[in-house]
Amino acid sequence: GLFARIIGKISALTILQYVNFINDKPIGRIKYALN
Repeated sequence: GLFARIIGKISALTILQYVNFINDKPIGRIKYALN
């Protein structure tokens, strides 16, 4: 259970950073991906 949650968090952060990369937004800035 714990391991699955950790993998889920890491994959979610990776997807958000990938969205930022596509949109030419700063990578690592989570809030930009959510706008």
